[in-house]
Amino acid sequence: MLPHQRLSLRFDTCSVCECIGAPCLLRNWCVWVVQVQYRMHPALSEFPSNSFYEGTLQNGVTMAERIQPGLNFPWPQPDKPMLFYVQLGQEEISVTGTSYLNRTGKGPAAACHCLALPNVFLPCCSS
Repeated sequence: MLPHQRLSLRFDTCSVCECIGAPCLLRNWCVWVVQVQYRMHPALSEFPSNSFYEGTLQNGVTMAERIQPGLNFPWPQPDKPMLFYVQLGQEEISVTGTSYLNRTGKGPAAACHCLALPNVFLPCCSS
């Protein structure tokens, strides 16, 4: 179960600010929480585990299973293949009003992709 999610601007005006699972708990319904994740590199899953699962989220994959052979990308920490790229472009609210987008972030993200995976074509970034 994750912290409260913003599904609609209408909820903001109704002062609804609870996690998605809270109504289930109030009704004594059984709530299942993810215990093992299989998609992320273990270094990346550390943040959601500590922030949302009180450190209990386990990894179903090892670091060795998440190593990409032949990948020549200059990771800041080679043993943790991840980075946070700060993009200070102007943010816009999306059409739905529930999220933000930053159009200036597309170019640098595509450049990182091309550097990391030069043989993988991104049709969405070809314009």
